[in-house]
Amino acid sequence: MHVLMMTRFYLNGQTTHAFELSHALQKKGHSVFLIASRLDHPGYALWLNKKNIPFSRTHQPLALLETLRQMQFDLIHNHSAHTLEAGLQLSSELKIPIAATCHYLDFEPLGQLQRADAVVAISQEMAAQLPFSEEKVHVVENGVSIPHNLKLEWRPKHAVFLTRSTSKRAAGYHTLIEMLVNDGWQVTIAGNWRHPMARSVGWVQDPYPLLSTARMVVGTGRSIREGMAAGCVGFVLGDYLDGPVIPENVSQLRKTNFSGRSSRRPPSVDNLASEISALSNRNFPELMHFSFTYARRHFSIDNMAEALIEIYQGLLEKEIHLSCQSIKR
Repeated sequence: MHVLMMTRFYLNGQTTHAFELSHALQKKGHSVFLIASRLDHPGYALWLNKKNIPFSRTHQPLALLETLRQMQFDLIHNHSAHTLEAGLQLSSELKIPIAATCHYLDFEPLGQLQRADAVVAISQEMAAQLPFSEEKVHVVENGVSIPHNLKLEWRPKHAVFLTRSTSKRAAGYHTLIEMLVNDGWQVTIAGNWRHPMARSVGWVQDPYPLLSTARMVVGTGRSIREGMAAGCVGFVLGDYLDGPVIPENVSQLRKTNFSGRSSRRPPSVDNLASEISALSNRNFPELMHFSFTYARRHFSIDNMAEALIEIYQGLLEKEIHLSCQSIKR
């Protein structure tokens, strides 16, 4: 298949998702052209070049219409609300189907999303809130790379906050850092914020070297999946607190994509202290081994790519059927 991938570039998990998916599809023998609107980060451009993924930085995809027409795509896969309307227009002009992944519950133009041939939700929670038919909505959870040759036998008390901060999240993050440092932990922040008791490394394009030195990852969504894949115990903290990802709650927390919305508890001092106290009574090597084996079984990017390829094939088969019906008429 020849896939036109579209997204708006930001330093966030959505960008990583679209870029990693493009690479995974190429490894499976499909060809991808990526429109990463407003891509302005040399590190990501270098990564795309190293992976031999052709791309455009244009913020006006429709200006490339004739060039894209000559490239003879089979379908479009859109990932950003900012590129969705252009994707829908290209779908109409090129006469090919479009799939659209919904990455955020509160930031999707539903009227435009309704016009897509297929909508991909990244969690069961998201699928339940989309006002579309079951036939249109497909749940495909985020996939991440699974590192090899991990060493889980011994790691220092090192926690990585792999997350961007907001005014709503700052108090909870700062409180947890202080609790961890007072309990003998080293803390590293990989994000857009700082704390005087932690080391800050800024945004990291590849988090695995950092995560491979840690026992615990703090954040939400993709960060938890990446951390677990690297053998870290996940600690779900964002706008809300769900706490450690353990065998007893992992299935429930997956339904809300490790967002904190499973319990919707506020990250108060008492709630955070309770979670840290309970975690201190757990066997960390066992939890780390659980994290890695669970991620390897459920979070592989290869599994995600296979699920999306099945959706692509369904769209193409539907297009063929509709064409045949039109010819018969």
